[in-house]
Amino acid sequence: MSDPHETLRETNARLQARIDELETKPDDGGEPIVTTETANTAKALPERAVHEFTRFSRALLVASVEHLKVSAEAIDVFAKEASNFSTNTTESMPVMFASIPRSFTTGVVKALDRALDAPSRAVEQFYKSYTAPQPPPAVVAPVVHTPVVHAKVTI
Repeated sequence: MSDPHETLRETNARLQARIDELETKPDDGGEPIVTTETANTAKALPERAVHEFTRFSRALLVASVEHLKVSAEAIDVFAKEASNFSTNTTESMPVMFASIPRSFTTGVVKALDRALDAPSRAVEQFYKSYTAPQPPPAVVAPVVHTPVVHAKVTI
């Protein structure tokens, strides 16, 4: 007894070949309008467009998050430097107050230096994410509709 799945596969393959033949065959019986390769490429375009858009969106999101990370690092550098002024209790008050502007200036300069890393790091993360191997698309199981039985209930 033959395997019903194998018979179904053979039938599907035969029908797909016939569809491909009819899609590329002109009505007048002359040369095909497009080659099978062109027809197959055209069929794959919508799926490829979705795939490329998904890759681009993911890479753009990763790059945006990287920009936020660099901004947070810059703020952290500023906060550490700005709070690094002299708190030595043996120093006089004028000396302590004189160190505050220096600490703030150092913090601003270091924060700006760190912030200037944002564009290059964002582009680097975009490239890494865009060129990373993508998982295959998820196969969605068909929805099976179950008939609903309505019963009249009287009390």
